[in-house]
Amino acid sequence: MNKQIKNIALLCTTLVALTLGTSVMAKEHGKSHRGQDMQRHMRAMMSKLDLSEQQQQQVKAIQAAKKEQLMALKSSDNAKDKNGRTAMAELIKAETFDQTAFILMQEKKAAKMAKAGLITAKTMHQLYQLLTPEQKQKLEQMQQQKRDSKQGNKQKKRDAKASKTEQ
Repeated sequence: MNKQIKNIALLCTTLVALTLGTSVMAKEHGKSHRGQDMQRHMRAMMSKLDLSEQQQQQVKAIQAAKKEQLMALKSSDNAKDKNGRTAMAELIKAETFDQTAFILMQEKKAAKMAKAGLITAKTMHQLYQLLTPEQKQKLEQMQQQKRDSKQGNKQKKRDAKASKTEQ
């Protein structure tokens, strides 16, 4: 009986690990599209702010530095990622599940994501510092309009969902 419970627990853990791995991969795949959308959005916002030629050149230099840093982070971890996938496969196929090894792998992924987030936040800070007070004010207005628009869309979805449940 005790062995059956352990086998069931191992099976459940394996299924959870497989599910998490698949959803993480799906999210990582989606990131590239979100990143492209974010860049497009950033370009549109910058064009609406009427940047000077000098500001535009500085933005390009900052964006290029960000891209270089992210590529360096990605390439430094490329071989590790391949080994990580192999290690995850071995972990799943092992006779017993090594929870500590799994947690360690996830912590490494989280550290990489934190580094990428830091690079992005520093870039955003640098870009914001380039703006004049008038441009900063205009940016704040545009961001507020975007938030209001999103809030309105969420409310419309809630209303539509509520009207469907009433029917």
